[in-house]
Amino acid sequence: MIQGSSSSATQIYLDLDIPEVQKYRTSYQWKCPTLQKHLPQVKQVSPLEAAGKLYTIEEISNLPASSFQGGATFSTIAKVASIIPSVKWYYKACKRCGKGYNNMTDTPTCGCQFPVPCPMYKLPLTLTDNSGSLDAIAFARVAEDLVERHADHVSMSMKIEATDHVLTLDKAIGKEKLFYIGMNTDSSAKYPINYVLRKSFSVNNTESTPVPRAPKSGEDTTTNDNTPTTHKLTSISIKENENRINAKKRIDFTESDADKSNSSKELEESTAKKNKHENVDT
Repeated sequence: MIQGSSSSATQIYLDLDIPEVQKYRTSYQWKCPTLQKHLPQVKQVSPLEAAGKLYTIEEISNLPASSFQGGATFSTIAKVASIIPSVKWYYKACKRCGKGYNNMTDTPTCGCQFPVPCPMYKLPLTLTDNSGSLDAIAFARVAEDLVERHADHVSMSMKIEATDHVLTLDKAIGKEKLFYIGMNTDSSAKYPINYVLRKSFSVNNTESTPVPRAPKSGEDTTTNDNTPTTHKLTSISIKENENRINAKKRIDFTESDADKSNSSKELEESTAKKNKHENVDT
């Protein structure tokens, strides 16, 4: 029922039990949705499946330089055909940060307080597939995986010239892998090869050959089977001494037991004779 008045205020009274009010109330009522737990599904895929579209060497060679802007890479399955000769295959860099040394002044270009010089791979390769060939550079981990040796080992701690061909590098030849190929788009770079191997994976889904760890300066490079040789010799000597002592104890124990047994036997015989004499006298 609605009542109106001519006064300055109007009061409205509603009967909340009428059907119209109940219908209005039910028109906006809704149930709270139940929260459902959706656990994340982790799917393991092989590097070949994760690579997506595969390109041929010819297709990558025909791509414009603008396609490689922003670090873009293109995946392909190719084989290492050869090591490009007369091109430096390592460079001098700081071991702490990986930045190279200045070729003219032979000084570090990094801001490390105590830079440690070491060789870093810059391995020039020729890749081939059925469509053609392409020259590219393999740096650091990619080159180590191909050569199966650290640059410090192969260069004999930079005693070998970077342009000298080392037979160990030939281990990379003939290996077929899934490569992610990028390009050095810096126009100021003077290096003749622009293509760079960013990543590499085995195409048969097997683990790559582990790369042996480079020895640190002053570290003993002798074979270590988790037990030093000196410790082995010491352990053997201690064991032999223990065996001798135990053997001696057994011998001493046997002789002592024999003496005690003989003494006991003599005492028993003497006691028996004494008792016999006493019986005769009685």
